[in-house]
Amino acid sequence: MADSERIISYDFDVQSCVAVDAPYGTDPDTLIEQALIKLIQRARHGEIELICENTFDPETGYYEDVPEEWYKERIELKKSIREKTYSEEMQDDLEPLED
Repeated sequence: MADSERIISYDFDVQSCVAVDAPYGTDPDTLIEQALIKLIQRARHGEIELICENTFDPETGYYEDVPEEWYKERIELKKSIREKTYSEEMQDDLEPLED
């Protein structure tokens, strides 16, 4: 079989996070369903980012890291056009700590 016909697995990592509001002390495991619902909603609106972290070849059993050049241009473009996350906006609003 030629390389162009060889099928491998591409493993993707979700690079987006979701926030769930809950009272202090809530067991995070009880919030998973709400977090998944928010993640699915964001996915439907194209608001999550997936990054291919590695590939797996079932014929050889080997994992390979994805070359950085696959994402270099995409990452730079995203940095230049993306909106700040809620967490980043909150960080910007913080007052510096006094010594």
